[in-house]
Amino acid sequence: MKRLRFVLLLLLFALCVGSFAACGSIGVDLEKEGYTAKVIFDFQGGKLNIKNSAITGTFGLTFKPGSLVPNPLKMEGYTLSRTDFYYATDTNGDAIWYKDKECTSAWDFKNDKAENGSITLYVKWIPTIKHTYTFCYKDEDGNIRNVYSYRISSEGEKLKKQSDLNLAREGWTPALDADRYWKDADCTQKWDMDFEHPGGENDCDVKVYVKYIEGEWNLVTDAATLKNALASNKNIYLMNDVDYGGAEWSVADYSSEFNGRGFKVYNTTQTLKKLTSRAAIIENLSGDAYIHDVTIEDVKYVVPDGRRFTSFKVSGFALTATENVKIKNVRVSGKIVLGKDVKLMEIGSDGNREYPLDTVKIAEDLKKAVTDKNEMKPENLDFTVNFVIESAENNR
Repeated sequence: MKRLRFVLLLLLFALCVGSFAACGSIGVDLEKEGYTAKVIFDFQGGKLNIKNSAITGTFGLTFKPGSLVPNPLKMEGYTLSRTDFYYATDTNGDAIWYKDKECTSAWDFKNDKAENGSITLYVKWIPTIKHTYTFCYKDEDGNIRNVYSYRISSEGEKLKKQSDLNLAREGWTPALDADRYWKDADCTQKWDMDFEHPGGENDCDVKVYVKYIEGEWNLVTDAATLKNALASNKNIYLMNDVDYGGAEWSVADYSSEFNGRGFKVYNTTQTLKKLTSRAAIIENLSGDAYIHDVTIEDVKYVVPDGRRFTSFKVSGFALTATENVKIKNVRVSGKIVLGKDVKLMEIGSDGNREYPLDTVKIAEDLKKAVTDKNEMKPENLDFTVNFVIESAENNR
């Protein structure tokens, strides 16, 4: 009977937090039953987790005087936690509770017994040693700003490269991996990727400085990244010359910034096979599109033999451009190859009529930055172009 009552009381007291007045308020006269020895467990900033709930502050149990006190952390489903700390344990790994707040005198759960009145037992927290890498940068005012930090799992761990997302900085773009990590805030000494974290018995944070490029960019190094950036209308920042490898080039619309940085894109092909065909570096420029400091060469527009077109348009760069578009310091060169028996077709109710392509007009349009609809301001255009026409005899 006594064992059953004790178990029921444990379940009852698990609901009690902070003071024992709360326990008495649920209709059980504990003192009348002889339970006058109160033991309060003080978490000292920690949190007691009981299955799907949590308690902060204190947790209390009430006993008859002379009773042994169970360690609450040995009760099923009970755990104690505190961020960046772990609690002191004995040789068996059980939590040690202390009779004093300074945690100098430990409670002996095997021998110490609850006495009439109240006693508070305290848990002792020990700081978790933190060994970390922290990524940071020096801002425009010379202040060091942290952007991301992670703990290493073992002493001697080498730096892990981080994603752009982890190193995100508003208005800036992390440099490519080869130029991203540095030892110093001014980014003059490159990080040694063979460096091993020293670890040690105390907290140790190793700072790694990140180089950023002002602006939010897609850093382009090859044809694949260029193609994706153009297709998704991203700001483009060329890191080097890009060989397109003779692959098909097709860009319908663009309204972002293309910063060529003096590099070139070369060896592109556009094969014109549709009834309505358009040949341009970018067909339509809109919004605040800004193309600058880039050379696009070895451009090839190809018209296969025997093609028929209901509409055929070409341009040195774009077919349309709206008012705020800028094209500055852009150079384009290439050729258009006209196959044999290529005709412009006029469809009528009494039959179709066919005409040779107007190579004179094609030559004129290939000299223009924009051919169909140009709303650009003259001061926003700095463009040179050099296209040649290669054609079969019957298309000359």
